Parts: sequence; structure tokens; C-alpha cells
Amino acid sequence: MLNSLSTRYLARFTSGMVFINLGTTAIIIIVLLATTPRSEMHPAGYVFESAGVVNQTGGWPTGLAFLMGLLSVQWTVSIV
Repeated sequence: MLNSLSTRYLARFTSGMVFINLGTTAIIIIVLLATTPRSEMHPAGYVFESAGVVNQTGGWPTGLAFLMGLLSVQWTVSIV
């Protein structure tokens, strides 16, 4: 159904989806932070430094590798 729309409507749809995607990502992060007990949270060094799980990315910190993985999805959805 989306493929049958004109380019103008697809551009508007894509622009709207950028905000929905970014908003949903922010909501998920907030909900996860709000509902996870402090006793189960790791310090920031575990996530963004090499103290965490080895991720086979050639030495990148796990958290940064995860965020870079999300970047490709955000870029694909947000191309206008």
C-alpha cells in the first residue's frame, strides 16, 4: 500500500516516522531505566568501557558497539 503512494506523500510519511522512531527509542530507554531495580543495574564503566562482555568488535566497548548498531537502523528509517 505504501508503494502506491506518490513521492510527496512518502516523503511526508518518512519525515513523520523519524520523530516516531526517535520518540519511541527515548520512551523505551526511559521505561527501562525507570523499571529496572538499582540492584540489577551495572555502573556506566561496565557498559561503556571494556569491563563488560567481550563483543568481538576489535576492542570497542560493548555499549558503544550497541549504540553504533542502533545507528544504522536510525539512519535507514530517518533518510528523508
